[in-house]
Amino acid sequence: MRVLWITSRPISGTCGTSTAASSGSWLDAAYDSCKKSGCITIDVASLGNVSEVKCFNDGDNRFFVLPGGSDVRYDIRLKKNIQHWNELRGMTSPDIVQIWGTEKSYYLLAQETFHDVPSVVYIQGVITKIADDYSVGLSEWTKLCNISIQDLYRGTWISRTQRHFRKMAKVEHKILQNSYGIILENDWCEDQMNAIAPGKQIFRSKLPIKQVFFDKEWDIDVVTAHTIFTNAGAAPIKGHHILFKALGIVKREFADVKVLIPGFSRMGNSFKDRIGRNGYSNYLSKLIRKYHLEDNIQYVGVLNSEGMAEMIAKCNVFVMPSCIENHSSSLIEAMIVGAPCVSSFVGGVGSIAVHNKNSLLYNYPDAEALAGLICRVLRNRELAVSLSDNAKKIREDRIVNLGEDFSSIYHLVLRDEGKK
Repeated sequence: MRVLWITSRPISGTCGTSTAASSGSWLDAAYDSCKKSGCITIDVASLGNVSEVKCFNDGDNRFFVLPGGSDVRYDIRLKKNIQHWNELRGMTSPDIVQIWGTEKSYYLLAQETFHDVPSVVYIQGVITKIADDYSVGLSEWTKLCNISIQDLYRGTWISRTQRHFRKMAKVEHKILQNSYGIILENDWCEDQMNAIAPGKQIFRSKLPIKQVFFDKEWDIDVVTAHTIFTNAGAAPIKGHHILFKALGIVKREFADVKVLIPGFSRMGNSFKDRIGRNGYSNYLSKLIRKYHLEDNIQYVGVLNSEGMAEMIAKCNVFVMPSCIENHSSSLIEAMIVGAPCVSSFVGGVGSIAVHNKNSLLYNYPDAEALAGLICRVLRNRELAVSLSDNAKKIREDRIVNLGEDFSSIYHLVLRDEGKK
């Protein structure tokens, strides 16, 4: 059985790409698992900075890169873009098309190109909910007065970005309506899908996690005291403005507290930093100055999976402050390593995190509650160890054979399609 995956990027380390990535490691883990299982043969297609459709081989599997570069301005109505996807169709003969998410407009073009091939959608984020909650915790005045030069040049100010997500929510609806079925992980996501696309076949499959996170184990005797590791946060939905406000409170008791953040900083006062910031980064920079956090926040650069696991194992506490998450791979990874976790109680978090057992949960956007929970972990060794021990118990439940899962789903789709 040959399956065509439509993805937001190439698999790391293929098509000339780097293995360094601070997000999306679950996609690489999914490919590794399916490749090892030998149950299916995979073609993977995504956009890239190429002038023509490129093909790279990995044994029987193949990787295709289509012209398009940044997908932000990709127009699915352009004749040349339609031709590229038709060219791909001529180079592949998939039995199933799997769309990895609903956040890209070209996913819809790919689906329509292969309109006579049954498709399934693996839900990552729920764009409809992101559109609703993108700027929770930010006033209209805050969004307006922090518009940056970069925002004006690129059209990326917060209100406009939220409008973009609202447009993409309509694309999401079309993708889901065109699909045969939907693959998801938790009850919250199933409820969202039943509301958006009622009557679609629902399949369950757990998010794949890379082995490197199972290989690391948090130990309170070797962590760096009073350190917090968190997810990358270039957008308001990741909740760093709430975390920074909470940090201002935590600092009263733990003056040396430090938050470590994946990615590169634009928080300095140099001309380069100021013109390089978007509006949200402008606001974060103001919060840093307001709460005197210059010595309490450190951006650690782009991390690959090994680097992420290493940082999780060394931190005193892991914080996931997002305003919306489906399955939150970063939280799952941190729990597998065994870091004491503090998380907003949003989306599908409740399917893996239990308050006062394997994590501490608070209601977004309550910065005071977040600060209080962080302080409890930092001052209470017994609590930290208990949270760690219970978090690691999810390991057994996260060991899945994705190749077998997907192969079973694909066969069910083909069997039902054959009855029509």
